[in-house]
Amino acid sequence: VPDGGTEFLWQQYCLPAEKGTLAIFPAGLSHIHRGQISRDHRKTIATGWINAGTLAAYKQRLQQAA
Repeated sequence: VPDGGTEFLWQQYCLPAEKGTLAIFPAGLSHIHRGQISRDHRKTIATGWINAGTLAAYKQRLQQAA
């Protein structure tokens, strides 16, 4: 999709929508994102989550990174 993609707020980056591409990124505040909508093309999105720990452990990691 030439004018579609996924825009990441904090990284100031847009991942272009490309056929056959898989994007894996953290599902947390560090990777706030939104889709760019094409006016001329169709884009299919499949979403899933993998839980790799507790919320408390995640918050602790965020505090240590700051």
